[in-house]
Amino acid sequence: MTNQNTMYKMNNQLEYQIKVATMQDLKKINWSNVDLKHSYYVDKWGQKLDGKLEFYVATVGEFPISHVILDWTKYADNKIGDISSLTVFEIFRGQGIGTKIIGEMENILKLKGCEISQTGAVLSNKGALKLYKRLGYTITGEKFGTSANPNTGEAFQEMCYTMQKVL
Repeated sequence: MTNQNTMYKMNNQLEYQIKVATMQDLKKINWSNVDLKHSYYVDKWGQKLDGKLEFYVATVGEFPISHVILDWTKYADNKIGDISSLTVFEIFRGQGIGTKIIGEMENILKLKGCEISQTGAVLSNKGALKLYKRLGYTITGEKFGTSANPNTGEAFQEMCYTMQKVL
């Protein structure tokens, strides 16, 4: 990230920061049902511990209002980095947080040697699709992607757009 201590302001002037997530941060994200006991998050946290990806959160004070997973190793041979599981707490949506987080993740991917940023959007998530298109992502296809059930945290497959942007 450009600066670990940088504070950003939402449209309502409330300040937040984007930082590497700790286990304590993730335990506080009950609003999105992140449950590290379920296979999707167990797998991702294990990959984090192996240095293959990173979890980030946006926080207001000590409260996480957003989380995202960044993977620069999965498609490293093609110099593609992957932004996934971006979620913003519902009452904070529309404040520019997703835009700022994506920008920060793209900067990290560049520093890791990636030339392309890749993400996905569930076909029914019109808000995510609109955001990524506005930020310069183009749809490159459709495929089943792994998501976490919002009620249980368990992994399941659903149809998603794949989207990419040249960094």
